[in-house]
Amino acid sequence: MTLARFDTWVRATMGPAVAGAQVYICTQPAATSTLPPSPLASLFSDNAGANSITQPLSCDGFGHAYAYLDAGTYTVVIVNGGLVQQVLPDQQVGAAQVLLNTEGDASLTIDNGMPADNIEELILSNNGIPAYTFGKDAENDFLIQDIANSSTVLERYASGLTDINSAGANPIRVNRGNASGTGMSFYKGTALPVATIDQNGIGTFSALIDSNGSVGTSGQVLTSTGVALKWGNNGVSFSTVGLGFFFGAQSFSSIDITNYTNELNTGTTVYAVQLNLAESYTVRKVAEYTVTATGSGYFFTAGLYSADGNALLIDAGANAFQMSDHSQYATVVNLGSPVVIPPGTYWFAWGGGGTSGSVLCHDNAEWLVDLLNGYVFGTGFVLPVKFGSAANGLSGGALPATLGTITAIDHSDEPAIPAIAFLV
Repeated sequence: MTLARFDTWVRATMGPAVAGAQVYICTQPAATSTLPPSPLASLFSDNAGANSITQPLSCDGFGHAYAYLDAGTYTVVIVNGGLVQQVLPDQQVGAAQVLLNTEGDASLTIDNGMPADNIEELILSNNGIPAYTFGKDAENDFLIQDIANSSTVLERYASGLTDINSAGANPIRVNRGNASGTGMSFYKGTALPVATIDQNGIGTFSALIDSNGSVGTSGQVLTSTGVALKWGNNGVSFSTVGLGFFFGAQSFSSIDITNYTNELNTGTTVYAVQLNLAESYTVRKVAEYTVTATGSGYFFTAGLYSADGNALLIDAGANAFQMSDHSQYATVVNLGSPVVIPPGTYWFAWGGGGTSGSVLCHDNAEWLVDLLNGYVFGTGFVLPVKFGSAANGLSGGALPATLGTITAIDHSDEPAIPAIAFLV
């Protein structure tokens, strides 16, 4: 603990110091009609309270005596020659009060529990009721504490970090930067910064939450409703049932209105084509069209993956599309739940098929794949892959959870691309 210091000097009427005079310090209310007076306060010889002192204090040759004790209001009794010479009630030890006027009938009291040259704690009271303390802890960290709720409102560490509202397990933590002024970082608990603002006022945030408490989804932007900010889609959004669709390979080529025969046959290999969407779609169904059935038990499947190929966003399912039993037949797969696909880049992937029968496919211009993959004869591919085969293949007629590495292909390996409609 840190204690306040009390100093006094006892002098005779004519001014000389009274060596050997005795000084008692009592808590209030004090009984001073008898010696020793009571109740006596606990006194110490050091501000840490390690060494106690027995009363009375005895004045030295200069008439001086001192002790350390808790800050507060005391009665001081001075005795000389066995007789009480003076009784000094209401003596403030290590305490100074400042009254601050506020609106209405309330008043604020700032109670400094230490001498002005050794401020360790301030107590903020409201109408005499202690409300907040301002001070330092054992690690020399500055604290603002809420007395009523027994919580720390702010803790300023000697290291430069500051905790705000640290009553819970994850306080908001602020780092003001170094002496050169590199800005401020905000933490939640001791984890990595959730936000950083540099000296130019430019902020970096791990997440932004809108008025609905949502961090949004990939590709969304913050838009104003006139009274609040909410995550929305950057551009047109197709979400009404039955209104809107896109083809999985629409970024790659067009639809051939004449079907391809005996070309959709990848075995277990999964092929993928890059898809770029400028609009948002809420997909509820996936469909393909079989022109001529094979009668041979052939099936294929298709789906949509994230740009990194690590998330299967839309999956038609194992052996979803038949090429066997029905000619001139649209197979429509209903997804279990609507899937929102925001604007962005994706991979359209498919696999399976057979050696006979025909389904509606995209028209593959022979050399288009070489253009998009940047194929140079004798050199290889010089552009990032846009059309290729995935490292992970079909299993039991089902698409893999991730594509793995996508290897670019040229026109000699180009497979047929089924026309798969993703329907709102």
